[in-house]
Amino acid sequence: MAETAGPGRSAGPVAVVSGVSGFAGEAGAAVARRFAADGARVVCADPDERAGQAVARSVGGLFVHTDPLDEYMVEALFDEVYERFGGIDAVFHGTSGPPPGDGPALETSPDAWRAVQDSRLTAVFLGCRAVLPYLRRHGRGSVVNLAGPAVEGGVAAVAAAAGVVALTRELAARFGPEGIRFNALGADAGRVDRLAAAAAYLAGEASAGVNGTVIRFSP
Repeated sequence: MAETAGPGRSAGPVAVVSGVSGFAGEAGAAVARRFAADGARVVCADPDERAGQAVARSVGGLFVHTDPLDEYMVEALFDEVYERFGGIDAVFHGTSGPPPGDGPALETSPDAWRAVQDSRLTAVFLGCRAVLPYLRRHGRGSVVNLAGPAVEGGVAAVAAAAGVVALTRELAARFGPEGIRFNALGADAGRVDRLAAAAAYLAGEASAGVNGTVIRFSP
């Protein structure tokens, strides 16, 4: 993972991992550990203070209490990270799990649909929107979004996953020319080691030419 140079920068690249508890917690924690092992200064953001602090401590990182659906808290997260470290090099956006009621189309309530779109798509949008001004200051950075299942799960989760992919590709096309890359990962049930390795690849210099890509995993 490359470090963005700049006045006042602390040593080492800075990576923010959003979502280290709940549904995305195992994946987010694995990504945080992998980023730390690769030499990054890791910031864990999560609405669950106890779980988030535990993961942050385990990687020698910083925890910032953040509700991913509160746009002001999300903006404050990236502002705090930038002010503390002088830059942001990589971001991983996890997702939360579906509420009860997400299933086949005829069995999914409108409330369940909206809850899934919020937790799995709107939260990713708010994170991407909030971090962009800081990445643009240095003209580089990598954002990895967890899209979730492509064809499995309830109808709302599948639609949200497609939305994350579309959002990722739109941002990649728009901001790629500025040196800011956006890529997505499909869920890898039970194999968070593979997911973490893929996230590290997309966040690092080895994938410098990869933008707007979705990596999905075989069983």
